[in-house]
Amino acid sequence: MPEHVRVFATLEPDALLSEFLLNSSPDGPICRPGELTAGTGRLVVGRSAVEAQRLTCGEYIATLAAIEEETVAVVSTAALYEQAVHLLLDTTASPG
Repeated sequence: MPEHVRVFATLEPDALLSEFLLNSSPDGPICRPGELTAGTGRLVVGRSAVEAQRLTCGEYIATLAAIEEETVAVVSTAALYEQAVHLLLDTTASPG
């Protein structure tokens, strides 16, 4: 784990983006820039779109969706959102 990680991530939608920002910079925590706005979004897995919860704060976006038995969360800047929500899942990986 990188030395600069300050807290562990949670998949609680209202905390996910804040915790990502706290941990993302080796130069110190980034405070959440402004108010959190909830809405709807999508994740694209392969070629299938999955409805998702979208949380926006300043230039940052967190997108969360239930995919099969897992919750998948993607955090990106607004500029990279359209690229970041396109995912390929490897279902052949074995745990551990």
